[in-house]
Amino acid sequence: MILDSETFPWLKEDSIVDVLHVEQGSNGTVVAVVDARTEEAKKIEHKMAGYENDEKKQRILPIIKDKLIMAAKCVATSEDNSIGLPIGLKNKLKELYPFIIYAWKDQTHNAKRVYMSKVSVEDMSDESETKKSLQEAGVTELVLFLGACDKQNQESLVALFMDGDSRDAAKYGAGA
Repeated sequence: MILDSETFPWLKEDSIVDVLHVEQGSNGTVVAVVDARTEEAKKIEHKMAGYENDEKKQRILPIIKDKLIMAAKCVATSEDNSIGLPIGLKNKLKELYPFIIYAWKDQTHNAKRVYMSKVSVEDMSDESETKKSLQEAGVTELVLFLGACDKQNQESLVALFMDGDSRDAAKYGAGA
C-alpha cells in the first residue's frame, strides 16, 4: 500500500508501507492497520529494552501487534469507529502529524508504549491517491502504527512527534 506524503506529511515522500492486519466489522467497516513509522521511529524502537537479541525481540513484537489489532477491533466494532484509547499527545506538531496520536502502555516498570493514529478514509482529501486506492480496496478506516518504545526511550520518540524538542516532550508527559 502507498501512503501519500500530502495526507501523511511525516513520511516526507510517498511511501510503500506494510499492511499489518485487516479487521472487518459487522457494520461494513473495514480497518487496515499499516506500518507508518519513519526510519527515525524504527531506530528508537530498536533501542528498547528487550531488543538485545532475536529471542527477546520475539517476546516484544507480539505485544505491539496485539495492541494494534486490539485498536483495529475497537474501530471495526464501535458504533462511531472510535479507537478506544486515550489521547497520548495533545501538543504534537499538527503540520507533521495532522491526526490525533493515541497511546497504549502496559502497567509495568519501563512499560512498553505503542503510538498510533486513526483516520477515516472518507475524511481524507478527495485528491488523495491513497484515499482512492483504499476505497477501491473497500477499506473504510486506517490505524497507523507510528512507533513503539519503552519508558527509557519515550522522550526521544515523542520528540519526533513534536518536531524534535525533547524538553517539550518531557513537559507533556514523556517518561511518565
